[in-house]
Amino acid sequence: MTQPQRDERLHHLLDRLLRGVLLPEEAEQLAGAVRVLQARVNDQDGAASVAVSAVRLMNQAGAQRDRAEARIRELEAQVARLAPGTTP
Repeated sequence: MTQPQRDERLHHLLDRLLRGVLLPEEAEQLAGAVRVLQARVNDQDGAASVAVSAVRLMNQAGAQRDRAEARIRELEAQVARLAPGTTP
């Protein structure tokens, strides 16, 4: 069954539920579809959480790199001041 067909079937089952004419077999189909959708939502939530963690780690690494580069510039300036032949 294609996605449009699944969507159409789901809408049909929901319509029957709202009209109060859902058969027991259809109720099972609807429950199964809802379980599948809930699993997808959970998977997406998990993926979003991983993505947020990755972004945080990247931001932390970037900040750490910026601090390291600033420290390197400070040390280079100190070396330049203390190098032989230069006046402090």
